[in-house]
Amino acid sequence: MIFDYLSGKAWLDILDNCKFYPTEKAEWAQAKKDIIAAEQNALNGNDVKKELDKVQKKLN
Repeated sequence: MIFDYLSGKAWLDILDNCKFYPTEKAEWAQAKKDIIAAEQNALNGNDVKKELDKVQKKLN
């Protein structure tokens, strides 16, 4: 697979703003549950951005 510079750059730009959580920390369990709930809500028709914004707000 050839690395697509433009799409790769977009992902790298996104990763610059991401926070990563070690899976062994207790708070990760709740974050994981919130992300799964956001995904399920999005699959049920809710706005994806709004769902992820809610998760991000809880994490900050």
